[in-house]
Order: sequence, then C-alpha cells, then structure tokens
Amino acid sequence: MKKKLLFSLLSVFFFCFSFLPIRAEESSYPYTIRIYSGKQGTIDGQEMVETIVQPGTSISDLFSLERVQLDNDKYYVKGFKESGKDNNTMAQPLPAVAKEDADFVVVYGIKGEGTQYTIQYVDQAGNALAQPQTYYGNVGDRPVVAYRYFEGYLPQAYNLVRTLSANAAENQFTFVYAPIEQPQTTTPATPAQPTTPTTPTQPTTPAAPTTPDNQTPTEEGTTPAEDQTTTPGQDQTPTEEGTTPTTPQQPQDLIDLDEEDVPLAGPNSKPATNNQTKSSSIDPWMIGLIVLALIALAGGGYYFYRKKKAEDEVLKRLHKEDQE
Repeated sequence: MKKKLLFSLLSVFFFCFSFLPIRAEESSYPYTIRIYSGKQGTIDGQEMVETIVQPGTSISDLFSLERVQLDNDKYYVKGFKESGKDNNTMAQPLPAVAKEDADFVVVYGIKGEGTQYTIQYVDQAGNALAQPQTYYGNVGDRPVVAYRYFEGYLPQAYNLVRTLSANAAENQFTFVYAPIEQPQTTTPATPAQPTTPTTPTQPTTPAAPTTPDNQTPTEEGTTPAEDQTTTPGQDQTPTEEGTTPTTPQQPQDLIDLDEEDVPLAGPNSKPATNNQTKSSSIDPWMIGLIVLALIALAGGGYYFYRKKKAEDEVLKRLHKEDQE
C-alpha cells in the first residue's frame, strides 16, 4: 500500500514538473542576417547580401542607404523593412544588435513631390562624429532612420522617424551621442612603513630645553609641519563605497521627431513624461474591468426590469380583485 502511495506521489510530482518552463541557455551560435534588394535595385551590387554576426553585435551599419544602387531613376530608396511586413504599416524600428536570424527587404518609392532630408551624428557638445548624409524622399513620407555605431558612444535612440516636409531645412534627423564612461580603478596608497626608533644617548649634564626664536613649540603628540608627509590622492574627495561611475541611459528603440516635446538631449536626458508619449494600447486588465462593469450593469438592469414587471403584475391582479 505504501509503495503504491509513494509511486502515485512521484508520478504526480514528475507530471507537474514536466510543465515547468525550462530556462534556455543564452545562444552562443552566430546569427544570419539577410537583406534582399528587391526588384528596383541591388545592394552592394547583388540581389541578396548575407551577413553572419555574433549575438549582441551591432548591425545598424547593415541598413545604410548608401549600400543600395538603383536600376531606374523613376524610383528612390525609402529604407528597409522586415521581410513579410506591409510597407504601409506604422513605423517599425530597425534592430540595433543581432538577437536572432532575420530577413529584411529594401523598400522603394516612386518619385513624386520630392524633398531632401539630412542625417547628422553629433556628440553632446554639437561636434560632428561623421559627415552628414543627405537623401531623397517624397513630401509626406515617414522614413525610419537607423543610427550609426561609434565605439565608446551611445545615441539617444536607435531609430528616428519624422514626416518629411517641402522645406528641406526642417527635415533634420540628428543623433546625439553621449560617451560611455569607463569605470576607473584607483590603487590604494601604500602606508608608510614605521621607522625603528633609535635609542637616544644619555646626556651627561641635563640642559634646559630651548626654543628657537623663529619656531613655535608644538603640542605633545603632534608632528611639525615640515615633518608631515602627504599621501598622493589624499586631497581627492572619497567616493561612497559601492558607487559606480554614471553611464548613459539605454537608448530608446524609436523616437518620433514629429512630437514637439521630445528633446534631443542625448541618453542622459530625462525620459519623456506620460503627456509626451503617445500610446494607442490598452492594458488587458482594463479591458477585463470594462467587460465586467458592462456585465454587472446589464445584469442589474435586467434584475430591476423583472422586479418592476412582477410588481406591476401584482398591482394589476389586486386592482382586478378590487373591481370584482
């Protein structure tokens, strides 16, 4: 009996354990990124370019518009999109680093009311990190521009998007980069080694201590100023234990430059407030509460309707009995 009970418990245990999620090891295998040129041009002179990268590697340079060559002047390059997604969907940010195998396609547009837009890469002081790049687009387009990787820097966002206007001066995409501060390690000063005291010679005749005219006697236990030693680094302000140098905040995936209140202040700027961020999504729990409230209102209305109807029937019956 006990064996059967033990076997049953073990069976239940393994059955429940089989449904527990198994933590997958972080992939160490390389990822394959493919970019297809489409029908209106080539990329690096080919119809498809395949790049194999390690996980976490920056892939922003793969989405440079300069890599695309047009076969027909009737078209222009709008950008890149993930393969299988509609061109007319909302702006989708391009990945900053390799996280999985992925396929992308070059997107083209037919030239119409043309305008130009410029991409700039500057540090927080406004110094250019690379030459500005100018591209062609149609008025009303919303190109998604990917950042460029610069070693030791992080941008305020991995992607920028805005609606192009007829005034080319307004079509500026500026990536502002902040330096990544490297943690500094300081070597603690070596304490001075104590000296072995020497045995003073006994004077034959004790003499009264004299103080030179130009010296001030010091208190017992203190060291004269000329005998004091300074340890390098003592004049520096000590840091609190456990603190680390500040580093730039993680860049946002996408910033819509059409938002008037979005600052271009780099990764160290404060994140946008709720009034500055547009969101069209509703939390599932809010939908559940709304549905429950509607059900409760409908149930309450039906209850009061049935109650009122029953009361009316009773009143009619009483009224009929009175008349008889």
